[in-house]
Amino acid sequence: MEFEFLEYEPKNSGTDGLKLEMGDVALCSLCENAAKLPHTRKYIFVADCDVKATNDKLGNKEKEYKYWGNNTYSLILPIPQNRQNTPGICIEHYYSDTEIKTEMDVSGVRRRLYLGKEFNKNDYFYGLNEYSTANLKQVRHWKQANRKNTHSCKNC
Repeated sequence: MEFEFLEYEPKNSGTDGLKLEMGDVALCSLCENAAKLPHTRKYIFVADCDVKATNDKLGNKEKEYKYWGNNTYSLILPIPQNRQNTPGICIEHYYSDTEIKTEMDVSGVRRRLYLGKEFNKNDYFYGLNEYSTANLKQVRHWKQANRKNTHSCKNC
């Protein structure tokens, strides 16, 4: 069986590749429209499971996938064992928390991803004592500037 994956990059990424803004609403629309046209290739749309409306539209409670007709299918990411307590996940949550929080040096600046549970309801980072107030201001500034370019996963 031959597979071809359509992968995309956000419009603001610095890497090569197809540049698309592909959130859950756009993915649902693309799936619906693909199913309207006859084609010989199979199209399989895979979505994170962090947005209920998308889960309801692209998922199928009776099966692991949904068939739309015209060789078009969709499915929601299955919830891995280590995320059963927080089932509204996105693809990044297939990694362990330790892997997600791995630090790396980028141009002399220590960087890592943060989990939602590391912040309180006011976006205050619980581990602030490890980082300077200047870094917190940079995080807030970045978060505000990039709010429309981030996904809405409640567990991130």
